[in-house]
Formats: sequence, C-alpha cells, structure tokens
Amino acid sequence: MKSIKLNFPSALQKFMPGIVEVDVEGDTLMDLFRTLDDCSLSNDISERVIDDGELRPFLRMFLGERDVKQRGGLSAPIKDGDELTILMSNAGG
Repeated sequence: MKSIKLNFPSALQKFMPGIVEVDVEGDTLMDLFRTLDDCSLSNDISERVIDDGELRPFLRMFLGERDVKQRGGLSAPIKDGDELTILMSNAGG
C-alpha cells in the first residue's frame, strides 16, 4: 500500500473535504483516482479530472515536480510518499 499526499485546488477540495492523504493499493495514477472514487467523501472526483480516459485539458497534474503528462498520464507510476498536485487553469478577460 502506498501513501500519497494530495494538493488540490479549492474548487476540487469541496468534493473531498478533509482528505489530504490517501492510501492506495495499486501502481498508477489511475489506481489513485479509483481509490478516491471509492472514498465516500470524494463524490466521484475522477469525473472532474478525467474525460474519455485522458486528463482534462484545463488541469495540470504533477507527481512531485514532474508533469504527469511527461510520465505517462493516468498510467504514470506512483510510489509511497509521492505528492500529487493539481492546478487549474484560469481563464477570462
């Protein structure tokens, strides 16, 4: 089991109140989101960050300091002690 720290923007934190770290059985970022979906407080968080099996384009995700797109997207490997950060793009004028 791997323990993963979560840094989510406030727009996503409302779907996961109080969850800042999660224990994951699995080896990939997708396994992490499956674990979060199984958590009663997550309200299907993956629906908000994944679209048709890909990360939504307005989000940037980092495992440690590396963009997950450079590590294989949702199949990026995770390890104990990793930190996942999600950033949302700001748009407007």
